[in-house]
Amino acid sequence: MRWGSIWSEAMRNVASGTTRAILGALALIMILAGTVVQDALAVQHIFASQRAVRSGGGATHVISAPDGIDGERCVGLTGLNGVAGSMALREVPDRFAVLAYPHSKPSLYEVAGDVVGTLDAHPSQPTGVWLSEAMVGRFGIRPLPMADGGTAHVAGTFPYPDDGRNSQLASAALAPVPPMGVFDSCWVTIWPHDPESLALLETVLLPGVNDATRQQLNPSFGSATSTLALLEQRPTRWLLSIGAAAAAALGLVLIRTRRVELSLAQHLGVHATQQRLQLVLETACWALPAGILAAAVSVVVTTAGTTAPEASWLVGHIGTGIGACLAAAIVGSHAAALLIVEKKLYAWTKDR
Repeated sequence: MRWGSIWSEAMRNVASGTTRAILGALALIMILAGTVVQDALAVQHIFASQRAVRSGGGATHVISAPDGIDGERCVGLTGLNGVAGSMALREVPDRFAVLAYPHSKPSLYEVAGDVVGTLDAHPSQPTGVWLSEAMVGRFGIRPLPMADGGTAHVAGTFPYPDDGRNSQLASAALAPVPPMGVFDSCWVTIWPHDPESLALLETVLLPGVNDATRQQLNPSFGSATSTLALLEQRPTRWLLSIGAAAAAALGLVLIRTRRVELSLAQHLGVHATQQRLQLVLETACWALPAGILAAAVSVVVTTAGTTAPEASWLVGHIGTGIGACLAAAIVGSHAAALLIVEKKLYAWTKDR
């Protein structure tokens, strides 16, 4: 048989239903949905929960020591492995004499460092004070009149919901200052979680300071765990192997059930090698469309609402899992084809 003849024979078998292509495709879609897609959904859940930790303050750590924080060291943590932002904070001693609001004044802090990276702040202009979103609801984002007759422009806002985090900055304004001098606390957001970077938090303390306290900004999330560790420990990680094994079994069974027909073809002169190639083509004809459909649906479902890096990881993960199952289905069918031999025709015919 020539290559064209092998191809045409495979297509005739697919079109006539001999290969059980529809049954094979539906079965493979179910296998992929129960394994690869389920694992991808578990990964999506991990990503979503980790984003909640990040946005909810679980990745922000605060070390406090009144007049015991080296501002420059604190600010210098920004840019280290996993450190999304760091800032040094100190409260203005007479806060009620700074902003001209006699009955409803925010707490005022001087801040040095990266407010945007540490608090996920939203800048609106290069200079000015930062207000919590609760303060914006009270004062708006217009320039704030100062007690000395001047005004303080609003550089931006930062989210600070009542979600379990400490309430220190819930009603606060942050005035940027240079990092020189001493501060009361150092805030560091570490994402993704890195234990080595977290250990460096102690280095911001001035010599002789022994009464520092450390806490998560939002302790309700518990101890931080890296996304990579959660991915490695997820219980659904074995589903990819199960899916590949099931796909291989499917490919093997669909060929094995045709053993009488195939051994008869060999008896009538079809070369075994050519027949095996034909069977691989037939398997690919139902496996590839099933895989493409499953991949398209799972990518759309699992990447909705994810960040670009998360979506990229999911697409690669889904592609790898589905690709492994497709390869397994073809390997399974080829393994079954290798077991088809002419000399067993009589025995198989007798056992039908």
